Amino acid sequence: MTYNDYKFGDYVNGSNNYKGNTVTSVPKWTMSNTLELQLPQSTSLKINHFHISDIPLDDANTVFAKAYDLIQLQINWNFILSKLKSNHQLYLQIDNLLDQKYSLGNDINAFGGRYFNAATPRSFVIGTKLTF
Repeated sequence: MTYNDYKFGDYVNGSNNYKGNTVTSVPKWTMSNTLELQLPQSTSLKINHFHISDIPLDDANTVFAKAYDLIQLQINWNFILSKLKSNHQLYLQIDNLLDQKYSLGNDINAFGGRYFNAATPRSFVIGTKLTF
């Protein structure tokens, strides 16, 4: 967990004085945590959670990206392929489990109010990993 309490000191741009405003593009709070469970029959479950608080997108602090929570879920099944004498893993991963609407790579002080770059909605990955 990180707490960022950054404010502009003496920051004047033209006739605008931004002294005391929150620094652009820095969320006040960020948090990440992981839970990993080893389950029976060589199965595991991994959950990643990321929280980002509101993000100021302009120096005047009049436009903010909304806070969001991202959850990633991954289920793994490990087994041995006897003919190949190798470890094998099948997995299913779900990104953005809560289907949050958020922006990755916000543009700060953007011309024409174009601050937001939409991130991927909920997505799924099915994969395999073979280790010799």
